[in-house]
Amino acid sequence: MKSLIATVVLLSTVLLLTVLNFHYVNSTVEELQEMLETLPDVNAPHCVERAKEIEEYWERKQTVIDLTVSYPFIDRIGEQAALLVACASAKDLYGFESARTLLYDATKDLRRAEQFSVKNLF
Repeated sequence: MKSLIATVVLLSTVLLLTVLNFHYVNSTVEELQEMLETLPDVNAPHCVERAKEIEEYWERKQTVIDLTVSYPFIDRIGEQAALLVACASAKDLYGFESARTLLYDATKDLRRAEQFSVKNLF
């Protein structure tokens, strides 16, 4: 009977951690996507600061997300966030819009990889 109780407690703990991870990753992705959607044009006065806020936000959240998400997803988002800041600093309109689009796409890929589905179980 003790082993059954221990198994149920362990399974409950794993399920709880899975749900918390799902919520954390998805709330981070939602916040990043919202920040990207409200990012001003590259010629706007505060564009560089807002791009840096996105990069810093990702760096803060990345430390926890590193525990459960594979390296390629994390690396891709970090690279695109850094490129976004560089293009904003250089006032490169085409590079900026490309980096914004690729960063948004990377966040969608992260969300898709962390969603609950039968495909992700196997």
